Amino acid sequence: MKKIFLMLIVAAMWLLGSAQTLNVEVGDVTYLFPSSQAGIMPYSTATTLTVMDKVFALGDITRMYVDNTVVTDDLVEVVYSDNSAKVRIAGNIAKYMTPSVSGANVSVVQDATAVAQEITYSLSGSSSNGSFYTSGAYKITVSLNDLSLTSATGAPLNIDNGKRIAVVVNGTNSFVDSSSGSQKACVVIKGHSEFTGNGTLNVTGNLKHAIRGNEYVELKKKFTGTINILDAVSDGIHIEQYFKMSNGTVNVLKCGDDGIQVEITKDVTDELNGQVLLLGGTLNINVSANDIKGLKCDSLMTISDDLGNNTTVNISCASSATAAKGLKSGGNMNITGGTITITTAGDGMEETETSTSGTTTVIGTTAASCIKSDGILTITGGTFNLSSTGAGGKGISCDSIANFNGGDITISTTGGPVVYYNNRLYNGTYTGNLDYIDSDFKSSAKGIKCDYAVNINGGSINVTTKGTNAEGIESKSVLTINDGTVVVNSYDDGINSKSHMYINGGTITVIATNNDGLDSNGNLYLNGGYVMTFGARQPECGIDANEEDGYTVVFKGGTLLGVGGNNSVPSSSSGSTQAYVSGSGSVSANTVIKLTAQNNSSNVLATFTVPSNYTSSGSQGGMGGWGPGGSNGSKILITCPGISKGTNYTLYNGSSSSTVSAQLTGSSGPGGGW
Repeated sequence: MKKIFLMLIVAAMWLLGSAQTLNVEVGDVTYLFPSSQAGIMPYSTATTLTVMDKVFALGDITRMYVDNTVVTDDLVEVVYSDNSAKVRIAGNIAKYMTPSVSGANVSVVQDATAVAQEITYSLSGSSSNGSFYTSGAYKITVSLNDLSLTSATGAPLNIDNGKRIAVVVNGTNSFVDSSSGSQKACVVIKGHSEFTGNGTLNVTGNLKHAIRGNEYVELKKKFTGTINILDAVSDGIHIEQYFKMSNGTVNVLKCGDDGIQVEITKDVTDELNGQVLLLGGTLNINVSANDIKGLKCDSLMTISDDLGNNTTVNISCASSATAAKGLKSGGNMNITGGTITITTAGDGMEETETSTSGTTTVIGTTAASCIKSDGILTITGGTFNLSSTGAGGKGISCDSIANFNGGDITISTTGGPVVYYNNRLYNGTYTGNLDYIDSDFKSSAKGIKCDYAVNINGGSINVTTKGTNAEGIESKSVLTINDGTVVVNSYDDGINSKSHMYINGGTITVIATNNDGLDSNGNLYLNGGYVMTFGARQPECGIDANEEDGYTVVFKGGTLLGVGGNNSVPSSSSGSTQAYVSGSGSVSANTVIKLTAQNNSSNVLATFTVPSNYTSSGSQGGMGGWGPGGSNGSKILITCPGISKGTNYTLYNGSSSSTVSAQLTGSSGPGGGW
């Protein structure tokens, strides 16, 4: 009977014309053969039928029929419905495909030696106990069309193909994996995944990661959709080559480990190995676990607006996220554009080391950072809003050189120091003298902290630190300001360098409420720029060089107002070429301080308006020279072009005035450099 039926089917196709399609059903899989392509369909010994080189065992064929279906070449369609799934395979690729359907679990294996064209998989429907698996060795497209899959045994979407995988997101799609099994993620893609489309993808990782890309993951410029990581036990998105985002929106709403992690592969020849490239789109990440990273890569991180797609990064690290890092690069970090908003709220924690014998030892402390770069940090553009409220938190932390060439950077920290002392961890509550604690076992909050040189060449930097011992900008090496606008309001030192400090240009305003405004542990060179620096009362300084070790300030240009309990001045061997004047008195917010020629008040050499948030360090008698005054007094120092050594000038402090004499060198008196 099957032989006669087959002969009738073939005859019908030829009689009805080339627009007809032969449908061959094998269980839940249907193969579609257009009559224009079918050709001769031989069968052998009444046991097999061959159509377009696809061999069917007659005993496996459930049904055959002819209809008017229009067949799209190179297409595999999978439609899920509750606990079942139907698969339709275009005839031109049928011979390359080995499908399997068990309930709503679908597997399609490609012939790795024969498939030359790109196959498209169109997936739709829903199942609370379903999955899709495919393997192959050629490029494929996976089109998600309002698909909802929950797997009871493993990953609902597993693409075991190492080539380019184009993922098209249409409509609303959801994937939820099992909380048990051997899967590494809810959505697993072995190859190079490239996302396009305008739909939504919701992913929940109940066992480990939500999405895992064994090679690169790229959101193309034409991707205008949204990827939501609703939850993940481990990383929200885990990638093993690089992550490139040019458009669209990614929301990592909840995860047990890093929001997005990009690792370096073992193959050192891999393109962009270990990198993150944010070139457009919106990235929102929330993290809440200890020592967590919002966005982490093992190599270079690049953020720009080069594609014109308004790159936006929002990362929130909860108070439970101890020592969290918002952005973390294992190599260099280059930022040329975008809007970046990062908050960290967690305290610091101990760093430990476990020996081969299993003994765990505390080797130091670590704290949160909004931005952490292990390599060279270069910021050329962009808008930054960085806030850290936990103990020891930092706005920007860099283990190498930091270059600020542009951008608009606003940083706020409010936490006290993290201290590990006498086998106890203090998060902002230590009241002892930090000077006697090894630097590895304490971590104070800072706006910007850099282990090597800091170079500020442009842009705007505004730093506010309020926690005990919190500094504004710190370089563990040389600090150079060539241009830009820098505003620092700090609890501890405003701007600090472990080595020399060079101010060659820019507009700089510093208020340090409990320490020095500008503090150089080497020489401090003023070659240009416009500077207002306010330190605390004596012995702290508005401008401070490390005179105890033979260093000094050097004035060769620029305009500077230094106010504090004391100020460093050039030594006789400093080589200074620009003179200065000094006085003392009470300085108040919004007061205008200016220096004029003694007999011509209209000849103004320098003028300054004290910032509105400055709090006076106390009154100290009348204006005058370098008398010791009271312990709450303010010393005032001005240097600017046009001052001549030995010439008298009039120094105005609001409505008060006094005569001061210009000097080229001098003595700081008690407190300078303390």
